[in-house]
Amino acid sequence: MKKLITLFAVVFLFLSVIDTASAAPNSFDQAFQEEEQLIVVTVKNAKDTKATVETYEKINGSFTKVLGPIPAVVGKGGVSVYKKEGDGKTPAGIYGLGTAFGSVKKPAGMVYTYRQTGKEDYWIDDPSSSDYNKWVRYSGDPNKKWRSYERMLQELYKYGVHIRYNDDPIVKGKGSAIFLHVWRNSSSPTAGCVAVSEQNARNILLWLNEKKNPKIIISEQSALEQLLNEKELSNVKEDLKKGYALSSSLNKQYSLIQSKEDLELKKTYSEQYNELRAVMASLNKGWGNLTSKEQSSLYNQYSYVNNMYTRTAAYIDAVNGIKKGLEPKQAQLIAALNKDILDASTVQIYDEYSQLIKKSEVNIGKVYGSSIRRLLLDEYIMPAKITKESIIYEVSIYLLLEKIETETDEVKRELEFKKLDRLKQRAKDIKEQGNKLHPGKYPAHAEINEALLMKEKILREK
Repeated sequence: MKKLITLFAVVFLFLSVIDTASAAPNSFDQAFQEEEQLIVVTVKNAKDTKATVETYEKINGSFTKVLGPIPAVVGKGGVSVYKKEGDGKTPAGIYGLGTAFGSVKKPAGMVYTYRQTGKEDYWIDDPSSSDYNKWVRYSGDPNKKWRSYERMLQELYKYGVHIRYNDDPIVKGKGSAIFLHVWRNSSSPTAGCVAVSEQNARNILLWLNEKKNPKIIISEQSALEQLLNEKELSNVKEDLKKGYALSSSLNKQYSLIQSKEDLELKKTYSEQYNELRAVMASLNKGWGNLTSKEQSSLYNQYSYVNNMYTRTAAYIDAVNGIKKGLEPKQAQLIAALNKDILDASTVQIYDEYSQLIKKSEVNIGKVYGSSIRRLLLDEYIMPAKITKESIIYEVSIYLLLEKIETETDEVKRELEFKKLDRLKQRAKDIKEQGNKLHPGKYPAHAEINEALLMKEKILREK
């Protein structure tokens, strides 16, 4: 019985490990939207000096493990979010990667930026120096220039990459010279860096690609999920910051729209809208992963950015619908009418034009601000409707004559001819009234009407 219980416990533990391993990449997907490569360094507890390194790459939108698990060592003081110069601790957190380096020539096939070290290369860990936490080339006596430094040309730095801890901004005494580099051996901790075997260090450098925006995560295993949650929250706050700045700029430009010239979509306005659209896509991905408390604390900012995005989108949709749909179709209809030919093709253009007017009116109805809606209606929809109205009766007469031509019932034909007479009188009245209100906007279309009269005559004589 004891053997059975023990076996069950082992199986349960095994399944738990599998579940944790498979869940981690999903957390990475949520926290890292713009990054495509991750180096994950974990320790079982904060005081451990032995660690595990795994690398992940985004493939088809999801992170997949590439290298690892790789044995590693960290600082002799373990891993901590509270790091200071000389404490021997490896800083926990999420960091970007700087330049890769090494004492040998750049490995063949490596695409990441690489710098070969020499005798004059130093990394300064003297908090009193203006060179603190910087890579410096110096040909003089380093002991006369700095109180403390590291020589970059050394065996442990045969292969390495800078972990961008405490570099933006650099805070004196917070810690310096944090790298991923070659270990002394598997049981010797570092002074604060992450170290792996020479072959593994080389493999990681060969895998890295700056275009994939790589990041390194250093964490205690139990704190990893919290760290990722904090990253998601940080992403949302950063998106809100960008979104707020873009929204404020767009709002300012929107408030200046007062004339037809202002309705033209400026390049800057369109570019900022596209930026805001990208920010909103990223923001909405992260927003749903926040706790209700986190969402509540950020709601006012989110609401402002989202409202400005919606407002701008509605305005741009309305203007683009007019500029890319209604106006070209209007020009197409006018060109057809200028040929004084009214046929099935012209009628089709007319029908499409009529639908675009309706669609544009609906889009304008969604635009924020009554003054801007009125401006759009006056400058674009009113002229469009006048163009439509100037030919509406000719089109109606054309369609009615087409109907009469196929009608075989004499009684019905007679009723249709009476309808035609009323339509012709109405057309005459509308043209007269239209030209009084909008002189010259209701042309006679003499040749079109002559062709319609000719067809009517033929039909009446049948």
